[in-house]
Amino acid sequence: MADWFAISLRWVVLVGLIASLGLGQQLELSSVWPLGLMILWNLGMTALAGLNIRMNYHRRINMTIDLLLSGAFYFVQGGVSGPAFWAGLLPILTGSVYFELWGATLSAIIFSAFVLIIGVQSEENLSLSFFVAAILSLLGIIFGFIGRRLIGTMRKNRALWVDAEEKKRAIQNERMRAIYELTSTLSSTLSYKRVLDSALDMSAAALNPDIEESVSDPLVGAVMLFNAGKLRVGSARRFTQADMRVTFDAAEGILKRALDEGDP
Repeated sequence: MADWFAISLRWVVLVGLIASLGLGQQLELSSVWPLGLMILWNLGMTALAGLNIRMNYHRRINMTIDLLLSGAFYFVQGGVSGPAFWAGLLPILTGSVYFELWGATLSAIIFSAFVLIIGVQSEENLSLSFFVAAILSLLGIIFGFIGRRLIGTMRKNRALWVDAEEKKRAIQNERMRAIYELTSTLSSTLSYKRVLDSALDMSAAALNPDIEESVSDPLVGAVMLFNAGKLRVGSARRFTQADMRVTFDAAEGILKRALDEGDP
């Protein structure tokens, strides 16, 4: 999930950088070649994510490549005076997704230092370079905290999903066990009472959505048999003695509807 989120953010930033160059009328090969490498890199990461494959040191490599390519793009597009001077936002976002606060902060510090070095060497717009570096550092902290909350929520949702899948598997295993026990009972006994009790157990296992709730919220069930044209209770769970002696005509209501729907 983190890989897909980082890939999506990278596409958004790339579109923004291309738009900035277009508005600044600097869509030239000399200034867009790092963008081409970024696009190829993100296409490769998209393919790996689609195949559910990760490289060794996958997160560190992603953050490092984004830092290098964003730095190269920042330099060739004109530094702080260029139309896409905010290119340092990309490694900050990647760091916040993969490493939360410290990743975003580290990316912001490294890129801010690069901005200051370029500003000092060019001796132009030095004050603006300090301002951009300060803004990037602040954004690193902000997105770091946002990334921490986001990743925490994603981990919580994944844990809930894993728990739900484990419960589903447990329910399926319980149903298979009940079917096996019913089959074993049918093949090993001639007592219809035991067969009916096993059928009730299997029905309870199939209908109960959560095995842990079987004690706190027990199901009421019964197996009914026809006798002289009437339905009588053959075996039941949590029926009173009076209920056990009740017979039904099954001529109307839910019993009739169940019988009609059960006809071949």
